[in-house]
Amino acid sequence: FIQRAMEEDQVLYVRGKVSKVFRENGKLMVWGVDTLTGLPVEVAADLVVISSAMVASEGTRTMA
Repeated sequence: FIQRAMEEDQVLYVRGKVSKVFRENGKLMVWGVDTLTGLPVEVAADLVVISSAMVASEGTRTMA
């Protein structure tokens, strides 16, 4: 699914830190840093989804 979305629909996945999201000329602009390369990123987008990684804490299994 991810590969097809990237190839057919120009979906861009970036692992990074977002510093600013703002609207400019009808587009959403995203400024940040790609954490894999360390390079700054500036992207114009129709839709922005910001998600943080989720890792369960060590005591989660005992609670379940």
